[in-house]
Amino acid sequence: MLPDIAVVVPTYWTREGGVARAGDAVYDHPTAVDQDGTLGRLLGSLRRLDTDRFYVLILVAVTDPLVEDQARAKVDGIVGAVTGLTTLVVSQRDLPAMIGDSDEDLASTLLGMEQYSRVRNVQLAVPQILGTRAVVGIDDDEVVVDPGFLDEALGHLETTVDGRIVEGVGGYYLQEDTGTIFLQTGPKSDPTGNIFDRKAELMNEATEKLQRRAGSLVPTPFCFGGNMIFSRSLFSSVCFDPFITRGEDVDYLINARLTGRWFFMNKRLSILHQPPSGGSYRDVAYHKVVQDVLRFVYEREKVAAAPRLGTDNLRVEDLMPYPGAFLTSRLDGDAEEVLDRIWATLDPGSRERLGLGSSIDSFMNEARYRAREGISQYAKVQAAWARLMVKLQSASTARDYLLTHVKLAGEVAGRAPV
Repeated sequence: MLPDIAVVVPTYWTREGGVARAGDAVYDHPTAVDQDGTLGRLLGSLRRLDTDRFYVLILVAVTDPLVEDQARAKVDGIVGAVTGLTTLVVSQRDLPAMIGDSDEDLASTLLGMEQYSRVRNVQLAVPQILGTRAVVGIDDDEVVVDPGFLDEALGHLETTVDGRIVEGVGGYYLQEDTGTIFLQTGPKSDPTGNIFDRKAELMNEATEKLQRRAGSLVPTPFCFGGNMIFSRSLFSSVCFDPFITRGEDVDYLINARLTGRWFFMNKRLSILHQPPSGGSYRDVAYHKVVQDVLRFVYEREKVAAAPRLGTDNLRVEDLMPYPGAFLTSRLDGDAEEVLDRIWATLDPGSRERLGLGSSIDSFMNEARYRAREGISQYAKVQAAWARLMVKLQSASTARDYLLTHVKLAGEVAGRAPV
């Protein structure tokens, strides 16, 4: 039988040479299929842990469906070269067998391999099918350095802190360039400066605020998707919002809060972050800024709609200084300013690839419209997720399919576990 803990690793791939094209799914730093990437390094680091306690679920996402076969072959080769881990690789080709006869209208909206939130929902759906007790979400550009990582990640789940059940736990990224959990920034800027220019600074302020609080486990307004732990009660009830384009980790925390569930930061839980060139928080790529504008406009609408979505106990003030600083009326002016800067440096083709449209005004109007439309569907999406999870829990055909593709530690891929 499989262990009841899943360590889930999404891995993102693109065409040879890393060439981007209009219409591609947007990821921070997808690996070109003619490169090795960072996945093998991460998998090797997992062998520092008690490997009998968990299985590793690797999710293969691509920027273009035409890349899937090459990416899957690449990942299968990387996984096959690592011994001592029980692994399961899933890509888009596996989703029809997973969903099976689940007659759920929004299943295809919720699950997929071409957008962060939908990939993250597969991260929760596969463990639901397999009867997993807890999910540990990490990313392929990280390295586990602490042999006690699993104990810190899982030790507090389902306990109670200040009257609140711990259903979600977050940990920090240990930054390779600083050796600390804080991002490297220059001298503190004027607090009236553009919030997009001050993003790393605001994140550090949020970390400092948590560090000042008493105790090693504290309620948190932010979390990192590459060090994020979910109890079964949480992931079977709350999904990643498929209408968010980036920042799905913080958005999930907001979704949980809308149902009265809390995330806690474990100050003793960290994972070493070693992104490739172009993937660091210090690499302010234009596509990240554009996607950040979309996600913050959307999240601002969501928090404002909290009373309609089920709770009066979620305010922007609760999410300060990060992400709350991006969820006020100030967002519009600062977003327009930073997008104007980007616009001025780009040719029309580059603007099209970024999705900026014909003007900054039209882009912002579209962002606000999409936010309103997405939030109007939000309650329906979360209800559909709960129904889908009930169906997947008893989906024996899907479970048998997945188990057939498990590679047990020390065995060859394709053998069915007994």
